[in-house]
Amino acid sequence: MVVNPARASTASPTSLASPRVDANRKEGFIIRLALFLALSVLVWLGLWAAWRAVPFVRPGSDLISEAKFERLSRQALFNSGDKMRVLVFGNSKTMAGFRPALFDSLMGPHVRSVNLAIPGDSRFLPVLKAALEAGNRPTHIVLTEPWDALQQPPGVLARLTDDAALANAIAPFRQFPRDLTLFVFQSHLRVTAEYRRARDEAEQMLRDRGWYFIKSQSHYAHDQLPSGYHLPTDLPNKLYERELVDRSLVHDELFALARQYDFTIIFVPLNRRVGQSAPPPAADARRVKTISRHPHVVVIGPDYYTYPAPSFADPVHLNPEGSVHYTQDLAQLFRSTGAFD
Repeated sequence: MVVNPARASTASPTSLASPRVDANRKEGFIIRLALFLALSVLVWLGLWAAWRAVPFVRPGSDLISEAKFERLSRQALFNSGDKMRVLVFGNSKTMAGFRPALFDSLMGPHVRSVNLAIPGDSRFLPVLKAALEAGNRPTHIVLTEPWDALQQPPGVLARLTDDAALANAIAPFRQFPRDLTLFVFQSHLRVTAEYRRARDEAEQMLRDRGWYFIKSQSHYAHDQLPSGYHLPTDLPNKLYERELVDRSLVHDELFALARQYDFTIIFVPLNRRVGQSAPPPAADARRVKTISRHPHVVVIGPDYYTYPAPSFADPVHLNPEGSVHYTQDLAQLFRSTGAFD
């Protein structure tokens, strides 16, 4: 068969150009993707740097939580002469209610306490472990809230579907633009003065060994609720009962730490507003109930003390005067029950 040379040497221009076009498209896509990723990294780094550079534009609860976890719990909390070394845990009610310096002065020499309660969170193990890892050796751990009753750690699927946790892990600064906007707006453009005030509040909390008055939630004159204040959710005829489970992840880990570091665990009354719950039983005033002997775990006093509305700055947090009364009551309870003996 004879092949026409002209026909054999002729190929479709489209067929020749197609591989080159595909290669150019692929190369262009890779370049655009690389530019997008590089820009994303730069934006991420910029936001992260800004978030770290101006920490005091964040909400007060975030600032106090971070200061307690990153600074207070990791410093040397006790002196060599302290025989009773006390760490107090709870949520914001305990943070605003327990005053370490006052408690120590009422308990006498060789007692030193630190308020490691975290606002908005009753979980205490991360802070406790941070304090222990920093070399602090408490003799007593004081709790106001029951430990978590969770029996099993969250599974892989639960962790992967926890949107808030994932978002915080990927972009811890994700609230920064909002926080910065609110900070500027609420400061009435007195940005520098407001920033210094927020920083000074965190520093004062550290000097007060963890006690912190939540001024931002106080909306009444003299930081006092009016007499007779009540909420529709109050249950003045129902006792508040603090339930302690005998097995849970937190229970088991806490008991293991208590055995390892040889500290006693003491549950003390939390503080509640008069009318928020029924008055605690009078018979519980000097209660000493042993939960465990090894490690030593006891409950002293009632599950809670009640205080009149003017002792509170808001429906759930004591004002400075109320915190004095609460701390005095706790010191009296420790003395009367011999909990440190």
